[in-house]
Amino acid sequence: MPLSNPHTARSAGAALLALCASLYALPANAQPVEVWRNNSDWRQSNHLWRNYNQSRQPQALITDLSFLRLDTAEGGDLRGEAWQREADYRAALADPRKRLAYARQHGAKDKGRGHYMTAACYLQGDCGEPADLAQALAAARRGAEAGHARSMTLLAEAQMLGRGVPANPAQALQGFRRAAEAGDRRAWFKLGQSAFRGQGMPQDFAQAREWLQKAGDDPEAWGLLGVLHGRGLGGPEDAALEARYLRQAAEAGDLLGRAQYGELLFHGSDEVEPDLAAARPHLQAAAEAGLASSMALWADLLRKGEHVAGGSPQPAQARAMLEAAAAQGNDGALFDLGLAQATGQLGYTADAEAGRRLMAKAADAGSRPALDWLTHHHHSAGQGIEARRYNDKAVLAGTARGYFNRGMAELEGFWGLAADQPTAVGWFQKSAVLGYIGAHQKLAEIFLVGLLGQKDGVTGCFHAQVAAAGGSKDAYLWAGQCLEHGLGGRVDKAQALQWYRRAAAAGSESAQRQLTRLGVR
Repeated sequence: MPLSNPHTARSAGAALLALCASLYALPANAQPVEVWRNNSDWRQSNHLWRNYNQSRQPQALITDLSFLRLDTAEGGDLRGEAWQREADYRAALADPRKRLAYARQHGAKDKGRGHYMTAACYLQGDCGEPADLAQALAAARRGAEAGHARSMTLLAEAQMLGRGVPANPAQALQGFRRAAEAGDRRAWFKLGQSAFRGQGMPQDFAQAREWLQKAGDDPEAWGLLGVLHGRGLGGPEDAALEARYLRQAAEAGDLLGRAQYGELLFHGSDEVEPDLAAARPHLQAAAEAGLASSMALWADLLRKGEHVAGGSPQPAQARAMLEAAAAQGNDGALFDLGLAQATGQLGYTADAEAGRRLMAKAADAGSRPALDWLTHHHHSAGQGIEARRYNDKAVLAGTARGYFNRGMAELEGFWGLAADQPTAVGWFQKSAVLGYIGAHQKLAEIFLVGLLGQKDGVTGCFHAQVAAAGGSKDAYLWAGQCLEHGLGGRVDKAQALQWYRRAAAAGSESAQRQLTRLGVR
């Protein structure tokens, strides 16, 4: 017996088990890519905090000079040598070619600023000398010994990453703490990042929030704070703060901030309406920089031709972008490629087995929709053991469709499970709580038909109206009958008539008979 799909239109007067048998097949007029991509689990499969850990792989030490401030070492009214040294410092900030000269002339007298400038020069290789990590760290060590806080941060970062020195996360944390206490806000960010990742210390999201708040106007700190507030990690979930912090990070040019904010605009949230036009520049920039999560979403816009140059689908570019993201192990890209190969999209010749292999990789990489797709694939092929195996994983992952599929198996008794209607209802209820419209449709049928031996109009009508409002064509007739006859405790014949008309327009002969009975065309 096949699994069910809430999108398949059938007469509401058909037998309940026949409905159960039919509901999972793809509708004939639907694109499979849309049916699977636009499911209620899609946003849940791309957790921002998980994408942060996957995308923010440290490749190098700090190499930009945005941290160099015009902070006067001595303060007060500068005269003589101090005034000249400050003038040279400002000139060095403006011209990379003058930085090493400044450091060599004044480095010993400016409390470590020159040493750090030397370190930055050798990290970037833009001051007339080739990049040299050993020279950079030696200069940073001299700056740290002179009390320069940012030099302490640089050394600690090298120890955390094992770049040029043996990796020593515990010692790195001590260095970040000393630098933070000496006034370096970047060090507070590094501490918060370490707490977020669990580097050198147990993962502690609440501590990460506290330290990141002290990082001030650091764009990367804003990005992480957005993730923490958006996912409710270490404190209350706050969609407004998520949007604010991610927007600030993106507008400040932080690459991962742009990726995260683009994703937020792509999917939307309780505080942010989906806005693909606004998401496009952020996703494109992050995708072109090689961030896999953004590449997968940018490919989706290219595939549809939405808000891209020319305004028309670009399947070849979308395919290339997905293949590049999949090569990095991105679960969303693997899922999309698997679906494209299985259904013959994006220039592929339909190949179910090739699609299945990619879907298995997507599932291993953490794609929840892939678990549901594989469940359906193996069930349709009569491979009950494999279908049950993937459904077990989907249930453990908490997918709405996984709960629904388990309910169907318990309702009808397949995959080696004995038919157990009360248990099946429990699975449907768990799926409905997560917003799966098919589960609401199934619960409406169960309680209105009285599958468990007793009808419950109030409960059945509630689920029927939720399913109908969610676009389930099978629920339109139920919703009309509930409102016409007051099965759910409320009579509204005008609204009932509207549902009958929608059901009739969707092809329901039963709904057309109701309209004829009421003398309405």
